[in-house]
This record gives sequence, C-alpha cells and structure tokens, in this order.
Amino acid sequence: MTSRRELGETLADVGGGVLDALAADPGITVRNVVYALPIEFAVSGRGGEAIVLGDVPRLITRTAFDIPPTRVEFRCVAELLP
Repeated sequence: MTSRRELGETLADVGGGVLDALAADPGITVRNVVYALPIEFAVSGRGGEAIVLGDVPRLITRTAFDIPPTRVEFRCVAELLP
C-alpha cells in the first residue's frame, strides 16, 4: 500500500503545476482557474492530531468493492482589491 499525501500537499502540487504552465507563456493573463480532481480521502492520526489525507486514486481499474473517489472542484479567481 502506498502512503497517502496530506490533502494540502496534493492541492499545492496541482496548483504549482498550474502556475508552472502559466509561467511558460508570460503573455497569458489568467483570471479564473477551475480544476476538478478525483480524490480519495482518509483521516490519520499523527502526534495526537487528526490529519486529513487526500490524494489521487490508487487504482486505475475499479471493482464493485472499491469506494468511488470523491470529485473535488477548486476554483481560483483573481479579484481586484479596493
């Protein structure tokens, strides 16, 4: 069984990939980014604290016994502050 990443680490990895792709072409201005991911969640204890784990599904092929992954949508919108 592979170790699962913390949800924040997974989101930072995906968000960093989006930023890297945007940096490849500085002429593009992005004001709205939406990405939807299949995420398998779990809760783990570490040092007396509850840690939320969330990572991409471990299995490509799913069986009737597998719990379907949750789809999580994240939206990042640039707004002008007063």
